[in-house]
Amino acid sequence: YLTNAGYGELDFVVSPVDEWISVIPDSGTTPAEVDVQINTDTLPYGEYVGKIRLIDLNHNDSSEAVSVVLNVTAPLIDISPDTLYFKVLAELGNPGNLSFQVNNSGSGRFNWTAVENSAWFDLSKYSGISSDNIEVSINLSGLEYDTYLEPLLIESNEAANSPDTAWVLLELTGNMPYLRANPDTLIIRGGEEDMLSGLIEISNPGSGILNWTAELSAGWLNIDKYAGSDYDTIFISIDNSLATGSYNTEMLIYDSASFNQSLTVPVYLYISSDDTILIADASTMPGQLAVMPLHLKLSDPAKALYIPISYDNSMAILDSIVSNTTELPSSVNFFTGISGGKAEFGLRIDDAVFDTESIPPGDYEVASLFFTAGNDDVFNRVDTLSSDSSGLYILSESLERKVPALIPGDLIIGNPTDVDIALAENIPDDIYLSQNYPNPFNRSTSIDLMLNRNSKVSMKIYNILGQTVYDYGNMELPAGRHRFNWDGTMKNSLHIAPSGVYFYRLETAKYTDVKKMVLLK
Repeated sequence: YLTNAGYGELDFVVSPVDEWISVIPDSGTTPAEVDVQINTDTLPYGEYVGKIRLIDLNHNDSSEAVSVVLNVTAPLIDISPDTLYFKVLAELGNPGNLSFQVNNSGSGRFNWTAVENSAWFDLSKYSGISSDNIEVSINLSGLEYDTYLEPLLIESNEAANSPDTAWVLLELTGNMPYLRANPDTLIIRGGEEDMLSGLIEISNPGSGILNWTAELSAGWLNIDKYAGSDYDTIFISIDNSLATGSYNTEMLIYDSASFNQSLTVPVYLYISSDDTILIADASTMPGQLAVMPLHLKLSDPAKALYIPISYDNSMAILDSIVSNTTELPSSVNFFTGISGGKAEFGLRIDDAVFDTESIPPGDYEVASLFFTAGNDDVFNRVDTLSSDSSGLYILSESLERKVPALIPGDLIIGNPTDVDIALAENIPDDIYLSQNYPNPFNRSTSIDLMLNRNSKVSMKIYNILGQTVYDYGNMELPAGRHRFNWDGTMKNSLHIAPSGVYFYRLETAKYTDVKKMVLLK
């Protein structure tokens, strides 16, 4: 907007200095509005600074220059990371896939095409729109031990910085040992009076011989050996002075001459009281309702109970938790909460009589979980959550928080013999190996296994020295429930195993679990 800062009117001319600037009108008399227009058709991406000169026709020696700053935006290819690094031991075969993320750090959208000329890697896709993910898979066939580096070009007609380049780096090594722990995570559960223990086998899928050393970071964890070689078994025992609750630590296994040099085995310990919480199984059809009762077995008087609950809300929706007010004393107050795939249930003696009343020992059905099933045929595990601040507990008469044993329940929807691929990716969450029953046992015991997809399975029983006592062999089992029975006989023999602690180990392609049992004669 042009005005005369003095008196009267001024005749003026507007003269753009740069070709990409135009004005309407280009002359006139003050006061007047002048529209500035930008011609960007021929301008590439970047920042431009131009000028418009304003000339006073009544006084030719008087003029002003106005600056015009222009930022031309465009789609910009941004590849993250700029290099994928595969460090591979040949004996392990093709490594798992890694991914590039193709992003747009500019404006608008762009179509892209990937170009590569490598014989040893492939892409999951070769074209896309703006932000997208490209998986890179490696094929080691025909490659010698060496380092390989190949470019990957992302091209786009719309992006200002096309083409952009990323790199795939492969370092292929062989003839080296490799550290692997089976299981790779150890979970130990038991009661206050139990002898808690577990087994970890250190295997070597590489070449050569391992010479590993173990280190512990928690005083409550004990192991029978701190060094070993291929396929040695570490027997783990727990300090029995620990109170009920959940504990976790790590065990470090290292061998500087191995390919991966070190590995960390997480150890999770859950010590429960004699109290038990059972989430009962339920079956329903897709889209229908299901009810899962919540049972409490209380061995000693208690003041309160808290249960955090977890489930997969993509498979079923928890509509409500209905407390059973008829089974417990009238002085008990209930509370519930539901949020996404998490929920909570609790009960507590009313504050007015908290010091004088308690919930007596007994078996109670304290609540019911009401679900609406999703549309797929699946198993949905309903379990508890582990938390340092708000985990499962029972408050005793002495106001001590004790952790009860919890038996999770399965919401079985439809006929889950075939499992969706996306669900089957997370095998450890979907396979469940039960605690044997009875335990301890005298004549025989049973072990239940739940599979939600067809799996190749190995089940073995070991003694505390890591020696195989009984081998069920390698088998392919369909999805569903399976039961293994053991009468105490030893492999290739009619002899009965002696009294003591034994371990049974389940192994599939993507899942390993070890549990303890006691044979009494």
